[in-house]
Amino acid sequence: MILRLLLCFLLPVSLYAARDTGYYSAIVRVERLLLAERKMVGKIKHYISQGGEVTGDLRSFVDSYEDSWLHPTRDDPLHFAHHPVGAYLLIKRLSQNHMEDIFQQAQDLIEKPSILVDLPDKDDLEMSAFALVRLQVVYSLDISSLVFGQVVMTVTSPHKGPQWIAITDVEPTLTLDLTDTMFIGDVAVKQNHFEDAISWYNFNLISANGPAEKAKVLSRIAIAHSKLKQHERALAIYEEALQLDPDNQILYADYDDAKLLAANDDTPTEEIPAEWIAQRDKSQHLCRLDVLQMQAPPRRGLKCRYIRDSPHLYLSPAKMEVLHRKNPRLVMYHDVISQNEARTLRSTAFPKFSRALSMDDEGRIFIDKYAISESGTILDTEDAFIEKMSKRVGHVTGLDTELPYAEPLMVVNYGLGGALQHHLDYMAEAYRHITDVVGNRMMTFLIYLNEVEAGGAVVFPEIDLITPAVQNAALMIQNLKKSGDFVPLTLHAACPVLIGSKWTAVKFIREFGNEFKWPCGLTPAE
Repeated sequence: MILRLLLCFLLPVSLYAARDTGYYSAIVRVERLLLAERKMVGKIKHYISQGGEVTGDLRSFVDSYEDSWLHPTRDDPLHFAHHPVGAYLLIKRLSQNHMEDIFQQAQDLIEKPSILVDLPDKDDLEMSAFALVRLQVVYSLDISSLVFGQVVMTVTSPHKGPQWIAITDVEPTLTLDLTDTMFIGDVAVKQNHFEDAISWYNFNLISANGPAEKAKVLSRIAIAHSKLKQHERALAIYEEALQLDPDNQILYADYDDAKLLAANDDTPTEEIPAEWIAQRDKSQHLCRLDVLQMQAPPRRGLKCRYIRDSPHLYLSPAKMEVLHRKNPRLVMYHDVISQNEARTLRSTAFPKFSRALSMDDEGRIFIDKYAISESGTILDTEDAFIEKMSKRVGHVTGLDTELPYAEPLMVVNYGLGGALQHHLDYMAEAYRHITDVVGNRMMTFLIYLNEVEAGGAVVFPEIDLITPAVQNAALMIQNLKKSGDFVPLTLHAACPVLIGSKWTAVKFIREFGNEFKWPCGLTPAE
């Protein structure tokens, strides 16, 4: 029976986590890749300084590193792993075919213990490029600034018109060339983001050198319009491309294919529900507001109070800020964890990390190309420190947080451009086979384990609320009423991290076992 209860917890928490992790799926892996290369270069330089002989390829590799944007010139050694363009360029640099031979030569020279590192692959490169596509859309980034390493948001006001707000300084060493922007457009097409692909191709169109190069870009734009079933527009662009490069036989063949497709394309256009689009647009708007607010002075009117609902809180009360009073009740607890404790949580969970998958309303498991993150689940019985953290959650919430009345603590690190789309933490009727055994998720306790430079907020589009990622604080979401009824207004989404890395630890608390600590109210509304 205990095993059955344990499985009921672990399956919905980890969602059958996969083992196919990549550098794009957790920023912590990009950080480690950056530091591993830096350490390797340092050891090779030391070997050379001691009179050691190296190949010309290896010496060129060290020289190129010294001349590149990777060379540490900042106080933050992880800056380039935390910058979206920097992460892409790092993965691009190390995913080249000749790097495998160079790293093998370096390993042969370095005394043990050697620096073991797997190099990024094609998937890492494509998904890091796709991260730039997603970030550009969600945060309305100016592409012409992004290609020079500067993060600039485009804000449209009905009274002032478009405005450009710089989030970072210019990073001239973080530069995307025309092959990069073309590749990013190609990846957007591969991921069925055709309108976004056109935006990146248009940058190439402006910067193209010569008629042939411009015709090549136009053909890519035409293909994207064809995918969008905008056939007249696609044919017109093909004709424009043929005027620029009339001897291009491949272009003629593509043009003929496009005409044939336009004449025979009678497949219906897939309609996206208007409600979903409205929620997406609202969430993206709130995500942008969160980043803009980070540039503004601290907000006024913040009201907090100390709570001592448990004897364990008498000497060190919890600092509670009420974000939303009821239906849903949302509370932020500040300073629930120290930086050393957060560091311990991160290091304890990382060896368990695997790619988190998603589950649809029918219980089917799938890889969500937007919810890019890795997570590790730790039972209280595995580590005394984890047990201490779970008990602390119980002291603050007044609920029982031990298995089987709560799920194991899950630590998450988000990947490049990773976000969580709209979801509810409680389990719907489709999961009655689980909730009838252990109860539903009545409470979510989400702890922020580090500081995020920009982005990473949790937004509630139904109630127009932004909850920023506050280091060492915890967001508590009441998913159910005291009656056990659902609270649909808890629908929320996690904004992608624009700059930096986001670590969280989440504890889901169940109904069963907490009936007397969370009794029914006096009115049906409760």
